[in-house]
Amino acid sequence: MPSLASHDMVLNMRMIPLLVLLALPALAQPRTAIIKVNADGSFSPQITNIRSGDTVRWEGLTRNDSIIPVTGSSYPSMCTARRPFDPADRNEFTGPLPFSPSGVFTLSPLENGLIETTAANCPAGSRQLFKGDNGKTLCMGGGPFQASLDSTWTSDRNTGVFIRLLWKDIQPTAGTYNFSVMQREVEAAVRNGKLFSIGIKAGDDGTPDWIFSTAADGSARPGGGSGVPRLSLQASDDDTSPGCGNKLDLGNPTRATYKQLYFAMLTEAARVINTRSDWYRALAYVKISGANYVSHENRLP
Repeated sequence: MPSLASHDMVLNMRMIPLLVLLALPALAQPRTAIIKVNADGSFSPQITNIRSGDTVRWEGLTRNDSIIPVTGSSYPSMCTARRPFDPADRNEFTGPLPFSPSGVFTLSPLENGLIETTAANCPAGSRQLFKGDNGKTLCMGGGPFQASLDSTWTSDRNTGVFIRLLWKDIQPTAGTYNFSVMQREVEAAVRNGKLFSIGIKAGDDGTPDWIFSTAADGSARPGGGSGVPRLSLQASDDDTSPGCGNKLDLGNPTRATYKQLYFAMLTEAARVINTRSDWYRALAYVKISGANYVSHENRLP
């Protein structure tokens, strides 16, 4: 006759399959897990286990919030050290994703920033673009370089901003980059709960002069410059009118050297955006525009 201890063990072993069978139907039912975002940025509960089919409902989030991995495991370090984007991290996009990137995207200015004023005339050094029936005047110039209006970022009538940049501005020389404008505008998108799209224009006034193998006067550069032949063109919609149309210098976008330089620049731009998960999270799309003569569209003369 078995001892009491061994008898208990037998009973337990027989009960385990029964308990598992009884629990399986309950486990198979989808459930809704509620996570509250506290004022200090912490979560209640801190850890939530979910299974396929479950729903997670976040409470206390606003458009300006994004839930991303951070350096450090406790508050307040998580609010000051946003980790770079890591596609291999299964927790990279833990929280709710931004709504669909379809919607209204305003165009960022390519020149000196816009100014919105209620004054009768635009400030000195700027010019009037539009006068609305709301008593406000939109002026070009005087604001920060290539900056969208603060009222654009805070408006609830748009999804985000199409940040338009020029290749020559972000890569003034072959070995240097300047992403200060891009970083400022992307940070404005994140701060205001907006998405952003981005395009870096080449062609027309966007092409950096250093890519060409010849100088503007046609003389050869030492060592062949960066190896891209200069194509000096005058684009015109009316071939019967000499002297009409945009004069511009283009590189041939089908040349291997041109493509190498352009995509190296895009790779560096991607690296900068990926340095912060919240920047990458707010990205709607990238417009590849390597050959243009008027706008950021892919258009050749």
